[in-house]
Amino acid sequence: MENRKRFLGIDGGGTRTTAIVSDESGHILAGAVGHSINYYSVGMDQARANCAAIMKELQVEYGFAEYDAAFIGMSALDQEASEEATLAFASPIIQAKSIYMHSDSYIALMAGTLGSPGGLIISGTGSMAIAMQQNGELSVVGGWGYLLGDQGSAHDIAMNGIKAAIAGYEQFGEETYLSQQVLDYFAISHMRELIEVYYNPRMERHLVAGFATEVAKCAEQGDKVAMQVIDQAVCDLEKHAEMLVKKLGNFEGVKIGVYGGVFQHNRYIYEQLKGKIELKHNHVKVDLLGFPPEIGAIICCFQRTGTSLTEDILQQLSTTYPRRSTASA
Repeated sequence: MENRKRFLGIDGGGTRTTAIVSDESGHILAGAVGHSINYYSVGMDQARANCAAIMKELQVEYGFAEYDAAFIGMSALDQEASEEATLAFASPIIQAKSIYMHSDSYIALMAGTLGSPGGLIISGTGSMAIAMQQNGELSVVGGWGYLLGDQGSAHDIAMNGIKAAIAGYEQFGEETYLSQQVLDYFAISHMRELIEVYYNPRMERHLVAGFATEVAKCAEQGDKVAMQVIDQAVCDLEKHAEMLVKKLGNFEGVKIGVYGGVFQHNRYIYEQLKGKIELKHNHVKVDLLGFPPEIGAIICCFQRTGTSLTEDILQQLSTTYPRRSTASA
């Protein structure tokens, strides 16, 4: 056991970071959760400090300080980081023979495809899609952020729901129960109080995005306006999927995974998207992500070190990792 390779996989999402340690048999040995390491969001110094805190926890709690390989999925990135950029962030905090850093969407893709050609649609606070073609080339759709895009995301659903609620309140739109839900969710007694709550100070995106759950509840209860908002989200995510299908081509058994809170907490959106794409493209299979992104980072460690990734290893990863939820993004 002492001579086995030890891998570190990190999912550096926008709001929190999850790190896990695996040996080369696929046995998950340790895990830690900490604050964001997105250096665009929190600044480089804070991001490095947050990463250092996670590494310290792994060392103090489990005795792990050195690794054969480390792979970081970083929400600040859109493509693989250069060696210089990787070391500028990770050294000397992470002690590993080799360290790699790519986007968090890339490790999620690897969790879904296990390194084979395929695609992934992410819809959490934001939205984007990524595909790896048969020649290994990566293509990205979306991911522009809430000001320039993020259609079909929780933030997009929430904002469309809030705008519909305001329209209903001011009577230039259809009456909707969303107006009451806005009052309840934001703990205000009058709709115009939303101006103060939202702008002073500017409400954080993840708090706004949380209202998407209320939009979904209203839709489930038959509110016509809320249903229109949800159906628009399905339409927007379908466009993401269509672009992935186009980029991946027509080879048999195309797999597209879906990941994020919107899919996890709104079965209707998932089932509608899955049904529309699979009906239109009979060579495509759409499913929820089987492994969380941090497992994808471990899979990347196997690939980059030339370590064979067998069915037995995948089974070990599945059975020895206690956190199997794919809800966050």
